[in-house]
Formats: sequence, C-alpha cells, structure tokens
Amino acid sequence: MKPLNAYIKESYTLSSIHDDDMFIVEGIDINTENRTVSLTDNHSRGVDFSLLNNPVYDKIDDVDIISIFKRTKLYDTENRQRDGNPFIYALKNKNGWKFNISDDDIRKYLRRFIDVCSKLDKKYDTIIIVPSSSSLNERFMKSVAKILNVPNNIENYFVKLNADDVFDSLVDDMNMLREELGDNFNEAWEKIKQGFRKMKSKYFEAKCVPKEYLKYIKYIDDNGENVSDMINDKNVLLLDDIVSSGNTVSSCLNNIKTTFKPKSITVLTLLSKVK
Repeated sequence: MKPLNAYIKESYTLSSIHDDDMFIVEGIDINTENRTVSLTDNHSRGVDFSLLNNPVYDKIDDVDIISIFKRTKLYDTENRQRDGNPFIYALKNKNGWKFNISDDDIRKYLRRFIDVCSKLDKKYDTIIIVPSSSSLNERFMKSVAKILNVPNNIENYFVKLNADDVFDSLVDDMNMLREELGDNFNEAWEKIKQGFRKMKSKYFEAKCVPKEYLKYIKYIDDNGENVSDMINDKNVLLLDDIVSSGNTVSSCLNNIKTTFKPKSITVLTLLSKVK
C-alpha cells in the first residue's frame, strides 16, 4: 500500500465543487472528480481524528450527545451546508463515494473508535438505533454493543416514513404550517416542495429539505413493538451515524421520552454537530 500522501495529488478548492456537491465535508481530503475520501493528520479541516482527544460532548433536548469524531468546517460558505457528506457516503458506499486510504489509516480509525467507546463512563442496558439508508448504523450498534457489553439491542423500532406519505401529511396540516410560518409560508412551502422533488428514495430524505423546516415535518415513527421491558428504568444509548440538524435524533428522543420511562438516555454518534 502506498503512503497516504502519495494519493494526495491536488489541493481542495471551492472551484472544484460541482453544483451537486454542496456539503459540509467530513473527510479531510477529497477528490470530487473520482469521488474519493482520504484521511490525513490535519485536524483543522473536516474531522479531528486525534487519538489523544476525549469523546466530544454536546447537548440536544437536554440529552448528552457523545461523538466519536469531532466534525469541523472545511470552509465557511454557509449556503454550501448540507446534511449529506462524502465521509458518511464513503462509509455507506453511496453516491459513488469511496475511501482511498492506507492500512495504517484504517487502523487509526478503528483505534480511535475503540478508544472513545472505552472511555464512556456509564454502564448501558439497551442500545436503540436511528434508522439509516444503509447498514452502517447496524454495524455501528454491533461494534458498540460488543465493546461496551450492552445486553439489549433494538434494531428496527424506529422507521423512516415514505416520502409520499410525509408530503400528504404536510398537505393535511397546511393550516398548522401556515400558522407556524406566518408571512414566510409561501417561500418556505416552495422550498419544501423543491426538496421533495429532489428525493431519489421512496423514503423521506432529510438532507433534501432546508434544515430550518425539518422541525415541522414528521418523517420518523415507531413500529408499535412493545419494548418497554428493555427501556423502562434502563440506561439507554441511542445510536446514529451523524448528528447534523439534530431533528431526526430529537424526534427519536421525543418518542422514547413520551412512550417510556428510561432511567437515562444518551446519544452516541460517529460525527458531532459542526460548531
């Protein structure tokens, strides 16, 4: 395997970004032409992969969020921010993105993952995963469950809703939406409709809708399964690959809090929110 720096043949520039590549970059070095993500030790760009750092702590809805990797902006152009990102796409083998990394970098990534999980200072009883468009969260859960020795794993309690059903529900709640958005309703509704038209999956894709409108859209639900014995009076760990807008995690947290009585809830994610 060639050294990592042998793969880095061109510097990343905004001018190399295509219209469909507007994102907060999660990989450190990317090549937009062949859609590859490479990792380096430049901690100021994209992701902080330092093995010396402790877990990254944050809050959402008064619940602790613990992140394995610290996400940082690669550039400051606000209108280029999107939920989608090459790092997660490469992990999921989606949209043509893939990793171009050495064996040493793979070991670094895994060591960081294990190191952070080992530093979690609470004993967890149950893991619940946020639904994903790939098997990444399931693999994430199984790895964490093994490292932390968590006895209960709930894989399919939360489900993504069909995009057509989500849109129909929005239409039915149009009066509520008008009241919430006020004078901004017409502009917001056009942007929301544009987002739905961009969706390629039959399931709702949060990345297609501007983040400020996601709080008005219900796109996650539970399957109705009775899992109270694994959640009530238990320390629960909610897993997701990335926390971006926070709306998906908030929806799952709200469901857990209103349906069950856990002793505690903590969110664990691969990538933190961008600061």
